Amino acid sequence: MQDSSGHSISVDGDKFSASIHGSLQCSNCHADIKEYPHPDHIAKVDCKTCHADEGSKLATSVHSSSKEHPCTSCHGNAHEIFTKTDSRSAVYPLNIPKTCGQCHSDGAMATKKGLPSVYPHYMDSIHGFALSKEGLLVAANCQSCHGSHGILNHKDPNSPTFKANIPKTCGSCHAKINDDYQKGAHGQRVAKGDLKAPVCTDCHTTHAITRVPITTTSMIQVGTASRPRRRSDPNVTSVSPNNRSRRITTRSRTAATTRRSTSLGDRAICPLVGRSTPSLDSLGGPRRR
Repeated sequence: MQDSSGHSISVDGDKFSASIHGSLQCSNCHADIKEYPHPDHIAKVDCKTCHADEGSKLATSVHSSSKEHPCTSCHGNAHEIFTKTDSRSAVYPLNIPKTCGQCHSDGAMATKKGLPSVYPHYMDSIHGFALSKEGLLVAANCQSCHGSHGILNHKDPNSPTFKANIPKTCGSCHAKINDDYQKGAHGQRVAKGDLKAPVCTDCHTTHAITRVPITTTSMIQVGTASRPRRRSDPNVTSVSPNNRSRRITTRSRTAATTRRSTSLGDRAICPLVGRSTPSLDSLGGPRRR
């Protein structure tokens, strides 16, 4: 079913009944429709009638233009909106990057507004990988850092992505790291208003954050080994008496990483996401003797 302009006006009754608005009558949103046949020109539905708080936040956000950013641009078909905890929802955590990516990717609204395309960088990042590949709902998505209806420009002091606020924003997930940062020289300078001091994104970037690779670290610390290492090993500079820690030089980074052993045997632990990953032994690298 289409209107005179060729736009579909059909509504799937089953999907609407299952949606968050399923208990409403059509006239609750389409208040100007009183009879059938309907008038040729129907008033645009005003979501603020019910969602006043969200509407007020949106009005002062970067998405304030209702013409370019109607509610349905993020929430999807108005007759098929589901609660954010429902995996069918466009704003369910696993779906948020794709929803935001409709505008913030190559050839979309980002290009029109002269904004960088961030969606592909996020998907290749450690956060994007944890969310899309591992399915970790606790992994940071767009909303985690930018908010939802009240998104502000990063130059706005009230924005969670304003430089002085970034440690707190990242610290909402990385609490221990933020505590250490706040006690350090950089955190103390930022606390005093020195925005020339580095914050998280100065070192880790923003949307393209990747895991700090072990093989590029000048010196790594490993925990209790599952088997003893000989003191004659040229890659071992010190071994503590209680065998609880070892420092390994990078004379041979590949060998050092290969020799890295934990209580899981020939498996290593990704330091950021906690995943168990195969060691180089299992991937065909040099083996222990």
